[in-house]
Amino acid sequence: MSSSLVWLITGTSSGLGRDFAVAALNRGDKVIATARGRSIAKLEELKAQGADVLELDVTAPLPDLKAIADKAIAIHGKVDVVVNNAGYVDFGSIEERTPEESVAQFNTNVFGALNVTRAFLPHLRERKSGSVVFIGSMAGWSGGAGLGLYTASKHAIRALADSLAGEVAPFGIKVLNIEPGYFRTALLQPGARSEYEARIPVYQPIMGPINDFLQAASGKQAGDPVKAAQLLVELVHGDGAAKGKELPVTIGLGTDYHEYVKAFADDTLKRLADWEEVTKSTDFPKGT
Repeated sequence: MSSSLVWLITGTSSGLGRDFAVAALNRGDKVIATARGRSIAKLEELKAQGADVLELDVTAPLPDLKAIADKAIAIHGKVDVVVNNAGYVDFGSIEERTPEESVAQFNTNVFGALNVTRAFLPHLRERKSGSVVFIGSMAGWSGGAGLGLYTASKHAIRALADSLAGEVAPFGIKVLNIEPGYFRTALLQPGARSEYEARIPVYQPIMGPINDFLQAASGKQAGDPVKAAQLLVELVHGDGAAKGKELPVTIGLGTDYHEYVKAFADDTLKRLADWEEVTKSTDFPKGT
């Protein structure tokens, strides 16, 4: 890719989104930082550092997002990198969460990312270059009590990124799914995730300790978001840690991610071995 890129990043009012924007600006790239209307005032610091600012709610209808995409492209005449970062954690047992809360989690974490991507793909296809980045999660590898909706949304992002990569590669567009482990952002703080309330009392002994763990972990995560942001810039530019490497679609971040996914892979291989005979028993006899 060229030495100077134009980034459009969703959810830049805090957390990794803000750090991604700062890292790209420090690289000398152009950044269009976006946030929902009620959070747009939080982008003044990024604006002072040279970012352009746009209001963008990823849950807006696709025609509205296409209009915002046109406005973003007009700023510098192009957009090279679309980073789907906006998201939040819905916490609580699956039975306790309402249909409306379930849809809202997917509207932001999944359908919002899809529609933002759809809004920019015609531009990227026309230019036959660019990158679409999804911010997934270590949670995209398995479920977790209290985090069913969130983990399901990140599972969806993994599959969608893999599928999209195959669809747009012929147009010169790269797709990355970045899956962080626990990073020291505000994501686990009560204001950044749904507050737990024991709507069905029998779940309190299960959900309560998990909620306490998440609160205790906040601010103590091993992952450095500044390092994560710098790595993302290198991955997109194809230099630094990415120099000379063929990038996979999904790249994990953090020691905890490595250990978590390795344990998941080891368990999967063991389960396949233990159940191999049963798994294969449902085939037609060979030769029939």
